[in-house]
Amino acid sequence: MSINEIWAEIRLRSNAKLFLVEKKTELELPLLIESENTSIANNKLLLLKEKMLEEEGKINYEQLLGQFKNWVLKEFIPSVKKNSKK
Repeated sequence: MSINEIWAEIRLRSNAKLFLVEKKTELELPLLIESENTSIANNKLLLLKEKMLEEEGKINYEQLLGQFKNWVLKEFIPSVKKNSKK
């Protein structure tokens, strides 16, 4: 792993966490950043990264962050909202 790849990885993880915090604030959904949900989101990011690596042989960090954000918006946030009403 080159130094540029290491920095790209760090930026990916920090931007993913920042996105969750921004959505938590925007939607007034504090459960989004609770430890259980943060773990789920982090695991999904790693799974998306692994899938990209298998399919493309390399990581496009911008594209990966976009895929993660799409998943958060379309699947994860609705799931957290649904579970918070139980």
